[in-house]
Order: sequence, then structure tokens, then C-alpha cells
Amino acid sequence: MQETGRTFSSPLLVIWMAVCFGLAAVLRPYTTPQIDPLNYTLHTPMAIIAITFILTMALMVLYIVWAFKARTALQYYALTQFHFELKMNVFYTLAFSVYYINYCINALPEALAKHQLLRGQAQPVMQAAPEAPSTTAQEENATMKRLSLVLLSALLASASACATVIDQKWGDWYGNTGGMTFGLTSQNKAGETLTFSCSNKQMTVTLASPRENWSASSDEGLDDLHLLINRQSYDTDNSTPFPGYPVPAQQLFNALAHTKASDTLVFTSRQSGDSKPFSARGLSDALKGVTWQDCMNQP
Repeated sequence: MQETGRTFSSPLLVIWMAVCFGLAAVLRPYTTPQIDPLNYTLHTPMAIIAITFILTMALMVLYIVWAFKARTALQYYALTQFHFELKMNVFYTLAFSVYYINYCINALPEALAKHQLLRGQAQPVMQAAPEAPSTTAQEENATMKRLSLVLLSALLASASACATVIDQKWGDWYGNTGGMTFGLTSQNKAGETLTFSCSNKQMTVTLASPRENWSASSDEGLDDLHLLINRQSYDTDNSTPFPGYPVPAQQLFNALAHTKASDTLVFTSRQSGDSKPFSARGLSDALKGVTWQDCMNQP
């Protein structure tokens, strides 16, 4: 880095931080125990849990490595530019990593002023009309600001590279239809939520009531499960009863992509009963340009 005079963060380090964060975020939803709907046995994905834990630990180590590299560069900068030793606690660097580095950057001007006072280089007392700062002081302040921006930019770059996908919104629907996640959710006036999600080469329809803490999903083997678009009933099965027949879930997907803002959706099954109507406003916009194959390609 030009401001610090020493390189402390390589692109490869930031890339590995992003890889570890991204893979751990993708695998984390699959670490929860799953109940087999056929025999009601509990399956715990120990292998995925172990991989997620290893990736998380690796990310923590990389953050610590970055923090110590930044600590060395910051101390080197203070020593070469201002001729004083910047005290930085090793334990705090290990425990708080990037947060402690940010604190030290903000505290650098105060540490420099304290050093100058101890060496008898105190600033002159303010007069009635304050004097304009000298060119040297202006340059030092500008340099410190550039240093803060460089270190914070490196931190923000790693954080933005690791950022998760932010939900988009179309009318009454929100979620994502691309990248590593595929899911669209809407809420009706009764507080129920209806979600269409794609993963593992199948589409799942889920009705949930956050207020009453229950959910019903198309992959749970519910009886007489259908989704009503206005008065038209659609099955949610991801397999065909006979070879060559259309996939019911694909027919439902295509119907959802062609809904109008005035259409309503109702989730119904023998166990859950009929849900309150959901508005289709914005659903066709969310699925515009998205194909059934895109749904099937989701991990």
C-alpha cells in the first residue's frame, strides 16, 4: 500500500475469505436435522455440519491473519511517517481482529498528539482568532485520512465479497430468482406466508403461519395438496405418474409465471385446510425471463 509503505492484504487472501464465507453460508441451511416423512426418523447431516464448522473456523483464522498484517502495517506507518511507536494490544488484535484495527485507525491522531505532548511538541495555545493549520499539519491530516480510507476499503472489500444475496421485491412478492438461492415469498392479510422455492431439482410450495408457529410444505407428503390460482387447481408433484406426461410442478411454475395482478392464490390440503388468499401482484414480474430449467438447476 502506498499510504502505509507496506503490503498487508493480498487479493488472494480476500478471495479465500469470500470463498469460506460463501460456502459456509450456502451449507448452513442444510445443517439442520431433517425428518423423513415416510418413517418419521430424524436424519442429522453430520458431514455437512463438519464441513460448515471447518469453513467457519478457517474464515476466523483468515480474519485474524488479515488483522495482524494490518497491525504490522499500521505500526510501520506510524514509525516511519511520524517517528513514534504505536502501541497495539496483541490480545485485542486476536480477539477482535478487524474491529480493533478500525478502532486503532480512529485513535491514531489522538495517539500522535499524546506522543507530541510527551516529547514537548505541544501545539500552541488557541488565540482569539485561531490560526490556519500549517502545510505540514494539513499534509499529516490528509495522509491519515488516506490511510484510514485504505484500510477501511480493504475491510469493506472483504465484507462486500462475503455479503449474502439481498432480497429483491416485486409487488407483493420478495426474494431471489438467481444466484445461489431461488425463493419467492408473499404474505396475505391473515399474516400467513406462501413460499415457492427451488433446490435439489424440485420446486417446493410452503405455507407458514409465523404467528401460530406452524408450516405445511409440498415435500411433506400432505394429502390432497393443491395450489389454486383463482379457481384453477394445480398439483405440486415434481414427478410424473407415467413416462412422457408433463410434470405437475412444471405446469404450476408456468401458470405462476403468467399470473396477473388481479389473480389470487390459495394453498389447500387436507391437513392444513384452505389458506387465506394471496395476491399474485408482482409474481409474473419476479418470474420474467426465468424458466423451469433455471429452477431445476438450483443446488
